[in-house]
Amino acid sequence: MIIKKYSCKQFAGINNRDMEFSEGLNVILGSNEAGKSTLVEGIHSILFKPSKLDNRLSEDKNFRSKFMPIQAGDSIDGQLIISHKDKDYSISKEWGIDPYVELVMPDSTILKKEENIEKNLREILVYGEGTYSSIFFSKQRHIKEAIENIIENREATNEVGSLLRRTIMELDGVSLDKLGNKIDKEIERLIKRWDIERNYPENNRGISNPYKVGTGEIVESFYKKESIKLEMDKAIEVEKQFNEICEQIKEVQLKLKELKPKKENMENLENDITKRAILEPKINALDTEMSNLSKINQQWPRSQEKLKQLDSELIRLNEEYEILQDEKGLSTKVSEKEKLGSIIEKIENLNKKIDEIKIEISLVKKVTKDHIKELEYNYNNMKKAEAMLKAGIIIGQVNYLKDKAELMITKDFDEPVGIETGEEFSANGYIKLVYKDLFEIELKSGDIDFKELKSQYDQYKNNFESILKELEVFTIEEAKLNKEKYEDYIRDIKSFENQISLLLGDESYDSVKKKYEELGDLSKVRDLNTIDGEIDNLNNHKIELLSEKRHLESDIEKWTKEYTNIEGLFDKTVEIRMSQREIQNQLDSLAPLPEEYESTDEFRNALKQTRIEYEEEHLLLSNLKEKYFEIENSLPTSTYEELSKEYLEEQYKFNKRLEKANRLLKIKETFESTKMKMDESSFTPIIKTFSDYLKLLTNGNYRAQEIDSDFNLKLKKDDNTIMPLDLLSSGTYDSVALALRFALLENILGDIKGFLILDDCLVDLDPWRKEMAVKLIQQFAEKHQVIFTTCSPDTANLLGGNLINM
Repeated sequence: MIIKKYSCKQFAGINNRDMEFSEGLNVILGSNEAGKSTLVEGIHSILFKPSKLDNRLSEDKNFRSKFMPIQAGDSIDGQLIISHKDKDYSISKEWGIDPYVELVMPDSTILKKEENIEKNLREILVYGEGTYSSIFFSKQRHIKEAIENIIENREATNEVGSLLRRTIMELDGVSLDKLGNKIDKEIERLIKRWDIERNYPENNRGISNPYKVGTGEIVESFYKKESIKLEMDKAIEVEKQFNEICEQIKEVQLKLKELKPKKENMENLENDITKRAILEPKINALDTEMSNLSKINQQWPRSQEKLKQLDSELIRLNEEYEILQDEKGLSTKVSEKEKLGSIIEKIENLNKKIDEIKIEISLVKKVTKDHIKELEYNYNNMKKAEAMLKAGIIIGQVNYLKDKAELMITKDFDEPVGIETGEEFSANGYIKLVYKDLFEIELKSGDIDFKELKSQYDQYKNNFESILKELEVFTIEEAKLNKEKYEDYIRDIKSFENQISLLLGDESYDSVKKKYEELGDLSKVRDLNTIDGEIDNLNNHKIELLSEKRHLESDIEKWTKEYTNIEGLFDKTVEIRMSQREIQNQLDSLAPLPEEYESTDEFRNALKQTRIEYEEEHLLLSNLKEKYFEIENSLPTSTYEELSKEYLEEQYKFNKRLEKANRLLKIKETFESTKMKMDESSFTPIIKTFSDYLKLLTNGNYRAQEIDSDFNLKLKKDDNTIMPLDLLSSGTYDSVALALRFALLENILGDIKGFLILDDCLVDLDPWRKEMAVKLIQQFAEKHQVIFTTCSPDTANLLGGNLINM
């Protein structure tokens, strides 16, 4: 992976900057305050820093304070275009008030979810943030510090063989056993008494049954955060009660504040309202009486006049009633005539039907029960004779007749017919063959007396056919149908005759018809229902008038008894008017009833309720204050918010310790595994590369010799003298560090094209070593991308490559 372009609108002191990089060597030239290091930090942040900052994390706080502008704005940003396998990826990030992140893939797919973006970047970067921070982005500092950074960033351990293979590259040596002991002690310090698998203290000893001594930092942190949590639960409950009681006291005080002036104002009006309660019913009664007198004054003469009108109307209604009664008498005759006419019409219709049936009967031959019985007798005997004859079958064939002579055959009871040569014949019991007058042959089956049987058959058949002919039918079934039809006709006639008898009753048809004719023409008389309806209406109206008359008479009688006459009514009106004025004067001198009350009773009830509420609220306030002091004494020394903040800090500390313990356990696992595999030959590739670079930088004066059992790096001078690292000059030491860094990168990258950022690593080198270092950088840039920052134009000219001015 290489970097093609970096740009930002604002990142720390860099504003509106676009910078493009080539594949090989890129030299960024600028003064010490130009922002070269900030630019490197910007590139690193785009690759590894999440867009959302957590102010609870010290590293995020440091990032914000280091790069976020104080007065220029509330956000920083950056965009990076990288190339991986000849495909371009564009990453954009913004940190601050509106965090933002975006990755544009080579196929123009846009990702905005940080998890997905990080997943894709891990595949592109190959190595983790720890490796890039320690080696690819690292400044030229003491290599031991760089390697210690790798140890802290556990993710880098698998990227160059193992963590231990990096450890052997330290310049001043670290004992493998010491490192193992250090890991064990650190693990013991963290997880003693902690069950990693259950993620809980050993033996299930939680906060309710804690260990007193002999625990690691994780268990201690767990107990502390759980203890704080218990205090939080208690604090929130007490604070809740305290807040509730405070709110209740405020509400009661506010209620009393509202009730007190209301109560006092109402009490000031109480006497006048009480007097008003006595006077108002009196004046209301006088008003009512005055209103009644006014109505009587209007109604008395009207009622007298109305009585006269009612008497006239009642006379007229009585006359009309007599007329309707006379008409009702005629209407009853109309009903009687209609009834007689209906009877006559029904009788005539029934007689007509009887005549029609008689005509039908005349067309049907009468068939009796005896006829049917005789028919069935002859038919059954005829069939019996046939059945007897069919008891045996006779079959024959005419084989030869001379000269086509006509041979006659009679079969059973059939008539004689002609038969020809070759024709077969059969019969049930009897055959007779006759040939002119030459011969006559009879054939019979069994012991049947065919002549007797034939005689019986003919007799029964003749009888049967004779009766059918007499009855004018062709079959027994037809005879039966005629019998049933004849009987139906007779039944219908009897039914109609019975109906006529019921209609006439004890009278004759002629007498009924005579009565009908004697009633004469009543066509102009209205029907009884209409007349009765008018009579009912007239009676109802008459009742209403009589009721109204009695009511008026009752009113006039009552008024006369009470006031004698209209003049007496007038005197009473004057008397009431004077009483009204006297009471009204008393009311006018009293305080008015407040508008919100409709009556004095409502006011007095409201005053009573207000007094009760006022006393109840006073009593409630007294009780609440006692409870307030009781709860106030039980409040914890720390508030829930303070405890919550303390809990979050302890939870964070607990999680960090747990995370660190898990990392250390993985380190230990890798350490033990690598320790078993590691031997001197394991470090041969790195030492060889390191030795080649070292010879180049020291003009052949030094080369890497070996790594002893304590992983100390031994350097050998050209005169075969073993040179301890702590005796090297600073220039030689920096050359060793630079050579070791390139050896690390060459082994890490292999054939993969990568990038290296060097932050002016040639400052402390003498001219010759500087020239050699430049050659080494140029040589490395032939395979990989190098971004070199410097403030020296001479160094920039010496390096060459793509020059970028800041």
